[in-house]
Amino acid sequence: MNLGSITGVSINTLPEAVVASALGIICCLVGLHAVNLTAWVFRTLTERLLKLGVTPERSNMSTQ
Repeated sequence: MNLGSITGVSINTLPEAVVASALGIICCLVGLHAVNLTAWVFRTLTERLLKLGVTPERSNMSTQ
């Protein structure tokens, strides 16, 4: 199958395939870190919002 007409890139040799694989792995790792960073930001914002709604009077009443 020749994907060169669809993507504009054709891989014909082993070194080209190795480079393409390495770039794919790097892209996957960057995407994973981006999703992880987004989850960390949402976790931090959620903790701040939850702590913002807790007052000392309410926290003492909930333990009794």
